[in-house]
Amino acid sequence: LRRVLPVIERLGREFPGLPLSIDTFYTEVARAACAAGVSVINATLMQTRQAEASTDEAVFDPRFFDLVRELRVPVVLMHSRGNPQTMGSLAEYNDVPREVALGLQRSAQDAEAKGIPKWQVILDPGIGFAKMAQHNLELLRHGGQALTEANPGYAFLWGPSRKNFIGALTQKQAPADRDLGTAAAVVACVSQRADIVRVHNVAMIRDVCAVADALYKAD
Repeated sequence: LRRVLPVIERLGREFPGLPLSIDTFYTEVARAACAAGVSVINATLMQTRQAEASTDEAVFDPRFFDLVRELRVPVVLMHSRGNPQTMGSLAEYNDVPREVALGLQRSAQDAEAKGIPKWQVILDPGIGFAKMAQHNLELLRHGGQALTEANPGYAFLWGPSRKNFIGALTQKQAPADRDLGTAAAVVACVSQRADIVRVHNVAMIRDVCAVADALYKAD
């Protein structure tokens, strides 16, 4: 909190009215951040059942959902497995789009059971989290239908920006050099029914999204 609250407060002063999000799975951090001006909680790397029961459903601290319900702020629920130390070894799938879609479905059902309405929940397929390069590409090619069919009515956030698989494909080691590759990935995200994309180079990707939306969401 000592590190993040001054940043939130400064952003609020310098960019009044700009929506702010925080990445956290700690209830206390989320509460303090929202009190300081954050309006979206991005619940990345929440504990999962993978290590306990060989599944990939998200298991959340009940207090976290209680807080989300109390504050009535949007929450992003991301698909992952394990933790940063173990997720690489858990990246095994028979049908990536279907398994990710069903994992998110279970997370959404957990939220609903805690009284979180659908409008507050944003689902994230977790590009780069417990997924190898080929899994990320499979989601970018074919993930949209499975995600939306398993989770009708939910908004979807995709976060491909500057990820390692883009660096491998483009042979760009420095993340800051991966923006053109990110742009291509973002077009794929929009084609797979993304509602929100999380990126570093906002100015560039805003133009990319304007064209991609016209191509894939005109109807």
